Amino acid sequence: MAHRQIIGTEISRVARLEWHLLSARRIYLLIRFRDAVCFIGALPMGTSFLISWRYATMPAKVFLILFQVPVIGAGVERFLQPPTFYRTDVYYAFEQAVRSTLLETTNLLAHQGIRPLAENEQRSLLREFYE
Repeated sequence: MAHRQIIGTEISRVARLEWHLLSARRIYLLIRFRDAVCFIGALPMGTSFLISWRYATMPAKVFLILFQVPVIGAGVERFLQPPTFYRTDVYYAFEQAVRSTLLETTNLLAHQGIRPLAENEQRSLLREFYE
């Protein structure tokens, strides 16, 4: 992601529980751009290696507090963050930047002995579902 030089992108690690309070914690790479976040995880699965990524929104802490108020929360969300074409385009561009970075990274790993991704493994599953 540093190679892409996207201003305002923050990269960190975050721990999430596997299942319940006593379960193991998994470390995810967290890429944040404005209020959009991408969680990237990797784990060995038998003889394979799974890389997963999920997109979500994570508004600022002030907004999170306001969103908790029952009646006011919905109004505040609609007023302060209305959906726009620009916001949708920016988040789509962020998603494509993360996706292409992950594909480039897996191609680099292929030079180190890991099998490269097949064409059907490079496609987004949700897009495949809706087509």
